[in-house]
Amino acid sequence: MDLNGDGKIDANDRTFIGKPNSKFNYGLNLSATYNGFDASMFFSGVYGNKIFNEDRKYSELGIFPSNYSVSVLNAWTPTNTTATVPALQKTLTNNEGRTSTYFVENGSYLKIKSIQIGYTLPKSVINKIGISNLRFYVQGENLFTFTKYTGMDPESVGSSTSNKGVDFQGMLYPHTKAVNFGLNLNF
Repeated sequence: MDLNGDGKIDANDRTFIGKPNSKFNYGLNLSATYNGFDASMFFSGVYGNKIFNEDRKYSELGIFPSNYSVSVLNAWTPTNTTATVPALQKTLTNNEGRTSTYFVENGSYLKIKSIQIGYTLPKSVINKIGISNLRFYVQGENLFTFTKYTGMDPESVGSSTSNKGVDFQGMLYPHTKAVNFGLNLNF
């Protein structure tokens, strides 16, 4: 795009793209108890940031030998002119891997960070065996992320000043999903 209006597209038309800082971050804690049962949920998310998904250079364009993503099934061909991925080729003759808005994605997300469901046995039952409190629970962490971002985990994308908003291929790890079972026991 000819940003400076001189009739040619060159290095003088470069500009900043994307916005690594979100417009706002949010979180929500919910909890409820009923008849010995308890439940709690923690949600968190961000809205209004952009992520430079460098992984797409490798998974869609094949800049280095690697596995392609399933998105290449919608690559441009003479019969698929409305494709969302450039034509696949063995050499990148048009510098398709250069930094551009093609790799910038919406980084907004809502994540269910934690869900816990528990049951506390009634005092009438546990007092008979000399226990003052007995609670069983199951807890899930990082179970669901709602996002349009195509990378692994928008929450794990660079948060330091040197790489903020950039998803470097192979450099970031998604937050671990976990399910834990436990009990709280008091004598």
